[in-house]
Amino acid sequence: MEIIQKSGFSIFRPRLLQQRINTKHTTVIAGSSRGGTSLVAYALARTGFNLGPTHDLKNHEDTEIIKVFRNKSALRTIFNERNAAYNVWGFKVPESTYYFDWLDIQLRNPIFIYVVRNPASIARSIMQRHPVYGTGVDGYIRSFEHGLRYYNYFAETFRRMQSPTLIIEHEAISHNSIDFCQDFYACLGIQLNASLLSDIAKNISTPGYKKIKNDLK
Repeated sequence: MEIIQKSGFSIFRPRLLQQRINTKHTTVIAGSSRGGTSLVAYALARTGFNLGPTHDLKNHEDTEIIKVFRNKSALRTIFNERNAAYNVWGFKVPESTYYFDWLDIQLRNPIFIYVVRNPASIARSIMQRHPVYGTGVDGYIRSFEHGLRYYNYFAETFRRMQSPTLIIEHEAISHNSIDFCQDFYACLGIQLNASLLSDIAKNISTPGYKKIKNDLK
C-alpha cells in the first residue's frame, strides 16, 4: 500500500484518492469521540463542503445519520437519497469507526478521514466536559481506554479496507495549522483564497469547538 506523509497526516492509497476526488464520492470523518473529529470537520465545512443537509453547526455531525446509525436499512436509504441529490457529499460521525468495513462497501467511492488524538488528552476532555466514566483514578483510566477502543478497532479494520484514507494527527494540527491546511486541502482538490485559508488555520490552532455561523455555511 502506497503511503505519502504530509504535514500532520498520512495519505494511504494516494493515487486512488486523486481518482476519487475527480468523480462522485462520499467522505467520512471519524475517530474517537472527544478525539478531534469536530475540528477536522470544521476545517472541511468552512470550505463549503457538503457535510449533509442536517449538518450541526457546532460539532458538525449529521443528525439525520446519527439518529439511524445502527439501522443499516435506513442508512442505505439516506445514502441513496444523498447520492441522487449530490455528486459530492460527506458526514462526520465518530462511531463510523465501528462500521468502516460496511461503509467501505456501501458508500459511493468513499474517502475516509480518520482523526487520532493522544488518549491522555481524550481522557482529560472526557473528565472535564462529561465524566461518563466517573471521577478519580478509575474514571481517568476508563476515559483513557475510551480512545484506545476506537483506535484498536480501527487498526484491525484498516487492514481490510480498500478505500483511500487520511490518518490525521490531532496534536500536529495546532503546531503548524497553516501547513496542515495547505496540504489537507490540496490532497482533496479544494482551492481556497489565502484569506480564508489563513482564517481557518488560525481557528483550528486553538482548542474548543468551532461553530460555523449561518452566513459562513
